[in-house]
Amino acid sequence: MTPVISVENLTVEYKTPYGSVRALQNLNFQIQTGEIFGLVGESGSGKSTAAWVIMRYLADNGQVVGGEVLFKGIDLFTLKAAELRKYRGKKIAMVYQDPMTSLNPAMTVGRQIQEVIDLHQGGTKEQTWTQAVSMLEKVHISDPAASAQKYPHELSGGQKQRVVIAMALSCNPDLLILDEPTTGLDVTTEATILDLINELRAKFDSAILFISHNLGVIAKISDRIGVLYAGRMLETGPVQSIFLHPLHPYTEGLLNCIPKIQARSFKKRLEPIKGNFPNLLDLPQGCIFHPRCLYRVSSCSEQIPELMPSGIGRNSACLRWKDLQDGSIGKKQRSTNLQTAAQQDPAVPYRNHADVILELDSVKKYFGGISIFEKLAGKKPEFIHAVDGVDMQIKAGQVYGMVGESGCGKTTLGRSIIKLHRITAGTIRYKGLDVWRLDRPKTRQFHQQAQMIFQNPDSSLNPKKTVGQILARPLELYHHLDGGSLDRSTEALLEMVRLSSNYKNRYPLQISGGEKQRVGIARAFAAEPHLVVCDEPVSAVDVSVQASILNLILDLQKQFSVALLFISHDLSVVQHISHNVGIMYLGELVEVGDVDQVFSPPYHPYTEALLSAVPTVDFSAIKDEIRLVGPVPSAKRPPPGCRFHTRCPR
Repeated sequence: MTPVISVENLTVEYKTPYGSVRALQNLNFQIQTGEIFGLVGESGSGKSTAAWVIMRYLADNGQVVGGEVLFKGIDLFTLKAAELRKYRGKKIAMVYQDPMTSLNPAMTVGRQIQEVIDLHQGGTKEQTWTQAVSMLEKVHISDPAASAQKYPHELSGGQKQRVVIAMALSCNPDLLILDEPTTGLDVTTEATILDLINELRAKFDSAILFISHNLGVIAKISDRIGVLYAGRMLETGPVQSIFLHPLHPYTEGLLNCIPKIQARSFKKRLEPIKGNFPNLLDLPQGCIFHPRCLYRVSSCSEQIPELMPSGIGRNSACLRWKDLQDGSIGKKQRSTNLQTAAQQDPAVPYRNHADVILELDSVKKYFGGISIFEKLAGKKPEFIHAVDGVDMQIKAGQVYGMVGESGCGKTTLGRSIIKLHRITAGTIRYKGLDVWRLDRPKTRQFHQQAQMIFQNPDSSLNPKKTVGQILARPLELYHHLDGGSLDRSTEALLEMVRLSSNYKNRYPLQISGGEKQRVGIARAFAAEPHLVVCDEPVSAVDVSVQASILNLILDLQKQFSVALLFISHDLSVVQHISHNVGIMYLGELVEVGDVDQVFSPPYHPYTEALLSAVPTVDFSAIKDEIRLVGPVPSAKRPPPGCRFHTRCPR
């Protein structure tokens, strides 16, 4: 059977002022009709480049220097622009990572889907509009006719992702490329999107290339996977076979990075892949992974291993894959040093049984209202109940995790705590003092001692300042350092977050996402805070960087004895790092307690649904999947009684 897409010996280079960057090297994979092929690897591995090449959307400085991409036997590189338009969008479609970058904010979503149908299939205005509304219905958007009339900003993140999926599927493509389609979504929305993809795969019988750094998502959705590292495919095969018994040290390393939901007594420190991702301008000799490999031998630095058959449907590019297969090396025989380190330094956050450092009493934060002209016109005010009566306490040295779906009010609460939002009602007390009644000296002291690590470092780091200047600012402001002492303290902060001193002269644009997040962490701890609000600090990084950042946050939490409010939609991360946890829904806390108790049955039905939606690489774990039916109620008009009752499966 001819595969829908066949990538053969594909090599891609980007021209840069510093030389040629080889983003892909002799890449090979195929996808059959109705099959989902998952592509995984750290950021910079070349996953998105592979997608761009198939779509022939490669940047101007990129060029294919070898190999071919065959779509049903047709070489896409031989097609002229007019011929390519017959394939792209109609037979080959792509869903991009951030739906806001692929949706026009000035057009209704229905019109945007209609435009795709009109371009590739034609028809009357009424026919194409009916088909656009029908596509919204197929991706399970509530009230599709009304939703088609909305603009992108009027939809939630999950709804926007469904719109771009509907747009991509509107012409029934033979190949659908999904580039990180669930990054940044909460677990229930993510689970619904994955269910939708499986349902549409069966309905349209499309071949799907699914790109993600979330191994749990890949395990849930894929039939076969490819593990990509620095442009080279290191392992391919059936997803369950690879995740149960990896035959390449890199795959094993990725799996070791994942936090697991388990009792605190069983927790071990996460094992990020040691070393750094290679410089693509100066790749190592021999096996590209050998500088970071725990099992390397002398021949690994001399010989480039080819992707060779290593079992039924499996391939591995490792000289020692047979040793991994028979168990003479691998996760069952970890080195004594690693075992000892894990036993001596478990992943249990430091707890200082001290006084309450932060106390919230019936805190509310509403947005909205009406202008004076609307009031004169007789319109009644409407408010968004973002946070609606939250009570909580955090003690010194305690890690308090907070989880919930997007829009439940987690970030608003975190920003209100550090006074980025003025609360509508209630009281926030820091060390016993109302933060909104502090005098100027005490307000300055509060701003020093209460810091925040923001979700997106790109929007919180000044692009016109170097890393050194960014880190120097809190040192100057709060510790009055200058000259040599300022330089030494800046370098000490970089060392604290495992970055070398030469990062001082780099701008945010010149460092990776994980490195930017480390700079954000260093800036927060530069003030020597007593309380840090961490807002989704690992939501958009790959698993190895996530493991490093989680270990780093735990190390700093122990070193400085700080209290942390850790906000996330990833329950496994929250369970790994927290002492206590609060489950938030529609502005209210619906369950609060010790993390082991909250994550063990019996659960609140909402907690139960969240836990059932967590994707996992553990194929032996059999759990009932609970899907929450219906949309989240409007925060303008929350339902009476229990706010969860409109979606409660019980």
